[in-house]
Amino acid sequence: MRDEKVVDPEFLGPHKFVCSDRPTSFSYYEKLNLDWTTLDNYYCYHKLGRGKYSEVFEGCNMANNEKCVIKILKPVRIEKQYREVKILQTLYGGPNVVKLYDILRCPTTKTPALVFEYIPNRETKVLARRFENMDIRLYIYKVLEALEYSH
Repeated sequence: MRDEKVVDPEFLGPHKFVCSDRPTSFSYYEKLNLDWTTLDNYYCYHKLGRGKYSEVFEGCNMANNEKCVIKILKPVRIEKQYREVKILQTLYGGPNVVKLYDILRCPTTKTPALVFEYIPNRETKVLARRFENMDIRLYIYKVLEALEYSH
């Protein structure tokens, strides 16, 4: 028999009932009703990166001529797509959280894409080499602000 650690409920602070206090609709995304728009207003310039489930491009919203980031999702279960959109919609406007502007789907291939605000940046692995002590503290603080909001 192994010893299992029990978390003191007081340690969890204001987050101890975060899941049980929310209505079912807060996390029920399988039947999420999404208003998909078409790709007509957007143009992709060049690839910024890729991951297991998506490819990310710098793009432009041609309706207002603003830069944006377009994340084209690779084929996965529709529930995974809905889950990502629901989380991004819920976190919209939070501190240090990138804004989801639009959700797109190609009418012929049904390939989904997410449109985000464009934030000029450098890769963290390049930028972090120059960090001083206070830079690290500020960076971690900003990450923790977003994490606190997301909970």
